[in-house]
This record gives sequence, C-alpha cells and structure tokens, in this order.
Amino acid sequence: MGTTKRVAIYDPLPRICGPTTWAQNLREGFRKLGHSARVVTFTKSGKPSANWGIPGVKGGWGWSPYAPDFVAKFSEGSAVLDGYDLVILPEPKCPTADNPAKKTGETPGYIRVLQQTKTPWATALHGASAQYENARAPFLDELLDTTPGFSRI
Repeated sequence: MGTTKRVAIYDPLPRICGPTTWAQNLREGFRKLGHSARVVTFTKSGKPSANWGIPGVKGGWGWSPYAPDFVAKFSEGSAVLDGYDLVILPEPKCPTADNPAKKTGETPGYIRVLQQTKTPWATALHGASAQYENARAPFLDELLDTTPGFSRI
C-alpha cells in the first residue's frame, strides 16, 4: 500500500456545517487506508472551545458536535502543520473567520498559518460556484495566491 503518511485535516473553526462533518469522515477514510490522520485547529489561547464536541442540537455557528483531535495556539500553527506530510483544508473559506477579518482589514488567522507552513496542502469545494465569489469568499484569491504549499493538481 505504500508509506504511511501523516495527514492534518485543518478545520479552522469547527462549526455546524458540511465541511466540518466532511473533515471527520475524511479523517476516518485516511485512517482506514493506514495513514495517521488528525483533525487539527488553532485558537488564540490554544485551548478548545467549550462549544465543540457537544452531541445533540445547539444553536449558533460556533457550535459543533465534533471536537478536533488537536488544538494549539495560532502562533504555533505553522510549526504544527510542518510536522505533517499533507494538510487538507476542508473548504477554502471560513465565514466565521472571514467576516471579522473583512471589518479589520487583516488576513484571517487560518490563512496566515497556511502562508507560513512548508507542508503541501489541498482543499475541496463544497458548494456551487456562486459560493466562492468575492462576496462570499473574500479571501479566496489571497489564500490560493500567497500560500506556497497550495497544491494545484
């Protein structure tokens, strides 16, 4: 089957959404293929949100029934990802990070982490093309054009 790979599935902000669910399923698929795979994320404090990993229905975008396998500080993010052979970003936009960044004019933290890692990374699209227009994915061009590890296969 080949060499076991270390795969980080980087879910910037676990929330109730299809890409977060896909990240969990993708992790299990990589594990069944014999790879070491973890869902990872980064927060300002390096601590997981109290709203992650809560079964059942709870309101709000910040809630997720899934908790990531590993959480570290944003400032450690690129070094953490450098310890993997491949990073997969479940979706190349994150509205809960993009919207506040639009207001401040800053690059969202999840993009800064990917700009600094040396590990190759890939992503997937989970919606119709209109979902990735500038109004809904305002940092998409920056993400794809300024992250040297992005795999354009």
